[in-house]
Amino acid sequence: MMYTEILKAQPDTFYDNVTQTSIGYMTKQGADAYTEAGTWLSIPDIQSLTAITKWSVAQDVAGVFAYSADMDTKDYKCHNAIADALGKAPGPAPGPGPSPGPGPGPGPSPGSCTVKAYGQCGGTHGCCSGKCTCVGSSSYEQCKPPQGAWKC
Repeated sequence: MMYTEILKAQPDTFYDNVTQTSIGYMTKQGADAYTEAGTWLSIPDIQSLTAITKWSVAQDVAGVFAYSADMDTKDYKCHNAIADALGKAPGPAPGPGPSPGPGPGPGPSPGSCTVKAYGQCGGTHGCCSGKCTCVGSSSYEQCKPPQGAWKC
């Protein structure tokens, strides 16, 4: 079920602090008139999505994935919770780019490369940490770990 459908059905819910997930159970016919009594639900609610996202950040994984934005609420509560847990906030639309400046300066000093695996690198974004290499096109480059690795 989509998150909005779960909200409409109004199941009894329980948040498991150990697994940091929410489950639901329909003790009676759903308020949506079609979710039957006795239905169990795994609920991707704000609290569990925030916990999952914070866990993925702590594990230093390359990112999180949401299958479909149309399964969220009209004001994107789930996606905004994920963005907040990632430390991202919606901002204004980008304006016109800067005019061309002087050519590239000296390269980074050793030990100053801090971009992690799959982070954007090159130009003003900095250089890759560890054994990652900066790969991509002239419009976008990212740090790629060595073959068989997932971290720099």
